[in-house]
Amino acid sequence: MIDICFSDTFSGLLKISTKSDGAFCLLKGLNYGKIDCDDLIEQNARKEAEYLKSFYKDVTEEEIEEEYENLKEEIIKKFNIFKNFLEKGHEIRLWVSNCAEDRCGLFWLCKYLENYSNKLYIVTCPGFEYDPNEDKLVENRNWAAFGNPYFVDECSKDAMFVYDDERKLYAELWDKIIDENAPLRILVNDIIVGVEEDFFDDIILDFVDNIPKTQRAVMGKFLGKWFGLNVSFVSKRIEHLISENKIKVCEDIVDDYGCYWVRKIVRSQFP
Repeated sequence: MIDICFSDTFSGLLKISTKSDGAFCLLKGLNYGKIDCDDLIEQNARKEAEYLKSFYKDVTEEEIEEEYENLKEEIIKKFNIFKNFLEKGHEIRLWVSNCAEDRCGLFWLCKYLENYSNKLYIVTCPGFEYDPNEDKLVENRNWAAFGNPYFVDECSKDAMFVYDDERKLYAELWDKIIDENAPLRILVNDIIVGVEEDFFDDIILDFVDNIPKTQRAVMGKFLGKWFGLNVSFVSKRIEHLISENKIKVCEDIVDDYGCYWVRKIVRSQFP
């Protein structure tokens, strides 16, 4: 059996917490951006590389291109390993959080597996995690935020088999996503809904006021409520709101690594 997820952080935890033949993250961020099915690997690598602009103020095009080439090589390598496991008949255990990114990943995987008969199991995030420091359960709805390897191992025993008709339905839902090809996909009442890229802009603005705050603090509060999105998406939308004069940078600084999330931002008085 192999373990598959859609988070690099969680794939690292899976490697030390579960008994399987391999654990790794495949494509990420399938909930954000239009999808080119001709080459998902190339598109995924390009999108991940472009995220550097959402972290570092002075990143160069050469650095982005280098990151793209490295990511593409890494993704191709993982896919080759994955296909080798499939051809050898390994069962798959997929870890799915109740968020748009993981749900889109599930649909894509079922589409990808249409020509394979490997058994598929799903471990659904329970919505809580045992915190050994506080000796109690705490709310946690995202596998990517888990940190207790022993609890993850216990959850692996709750994997549910995915029957053929269910796999077919998920593959059809991926086809529907492709047909719609919205700029952004969100989860509403457990259904994937395509929306425009600016869907969360007003909500982001709600976390910005007249008192200067670091961009990191604003992003942290937003993602604490909307955990299914990533920091790169939110950073990009803040940059857009700055260009629209809805947010103003009042202290333009970077940290020791060149990341501009420490800059202070306020809501513009005259948008």
